[in-house]
Amino acid sequence: MSEIVSPVLNHIQLMQLRQALIVAEEGSFIRAGRRLNTHYSLVSRKIRYLEESVGMKLFTRGGNGVTPTPEGADFLRDVRQIITDLESVLNLAESGRHKTTGSLSVGFYVSMLDGELCNSVHHFVTEYPDISLQYLEAPRAELRTALNNRAIDVKVSALQTSAGNSTLPLWSERILVALRFDHPLALKTEINWRDLAVEPIILRRHEPGNELRDLLLTKINDRSALRIVHQNVERDSLLGLVRRGNGLALVYETDAGIRHREIVYREIEDGHRPAQVRYYAHWRSENKNPALASFLSVLRKRYGSMTCNKHQ
Repeated sequence: MSEIVSPVLNHIQLMQLRQALIVAEEGSFIRAGRRLNTHYSLVSRKIRYLEESVGMKLFTRGGNGVTPTPEGADFLRDVRQIITDLESVLNLAESGRHKTTGSLSVGFYVSMLDGELCNSVHHFVTEYPDISLQYLEAPRAELRTALNNRAIDVKVSALQTSAGNSTLPLWSERILVALRFDHPLALKTEINWRDLAVEPIILRRHEPGNELRDLLLTKINDRSALRIVHQNVERDSLLGLVRRGNGLALVYETDAGIRHREIVYREIEDGHRPAQVRYYAHWRSENKNPALASFLSVLRKRYGSMTCNKHQ
C-alpha cells in the first residue's frame, strides 16, 4: 500500500506546533521565550516559518502582544487536539511498560502550602499513585485560556461560571483581614465591611487580588473613601507590607497558615456569618482523559455527590 504524505508535513516539526500553542497561551513572544528558555526572536522566527509552511497567518502581532487570528485559532485548536490524542497514545504505551495510568494537569491560584486543595491532591495521589501530576499556578485569565486551549485538564478557582465548561462545587473558605497586632481593629474579634471603607487595603496584582477587589467593591457602598493599593508581590511579601504598617490585607483562609508574631487575622462579618468564598472545579466536558475522571471522582467523594452544571 502506497503512502501519501503532504509535503507540508516534511517541513513542520512537533516542537514548532508546541511553540505555537505556548505563544497562544502566553499572548507574547517574550513570555513564550521565557517559558521555553530561549530568546523571543527565535520563537518569533519559528512561528513565522510555521506560518509560511501552512500557508496562513496564525497570529496578529501588535504592541500589546500577539493573538491568534480566527483561522489561527481554528488551526491551533485542531493542533491541540492532535497533540492531546498523540500524548494519550504515548501515555498508554508508557502505561504498558511502566504500569502507570496517565497524567493530569491541574491549574490553580490558591495556596498549595496547606488547605483543601493540598488535602484533595494528597488524597488523589494516595488513591492513584501511578498518575503523574503537573501543576500550573497562574492568574484566573491565564487559567481560563489554558483550559480552553487544553493546556490543563482542570482548573480550581472561586468563579462559579466558566463559559462552555463543566463545573463541580467544592469547598468554602473564609475571607480574613491581616493586620498588625497593634492596629485598633485588632482589638475586635470580628470586622465588618464598613470598617474597611476608610483603611488602606493592600491587594496583590496577581490572583486572588483582583477577585478580592471585585468582592470588596460589591460590599462597600461608599467607594469614594475606599483606598485600594495593588502591589506586585507574593503572599509572604504582602504580609511583610502589613507588618510594616502599610495597610491591611485581605487574604483567604489558606494564606493564614503563614504566621508572624506581629500579624493577626480577623474574620469579616458578612450579615450573621463569616464572609466566605466558594471554590469550583472547571473542566472541558469533551475531555476524556481517564486521569481527569479519577480526579473528579476523588473530589465528589470529598465534597458530596453534587450534580455537575454546564454553564453556556
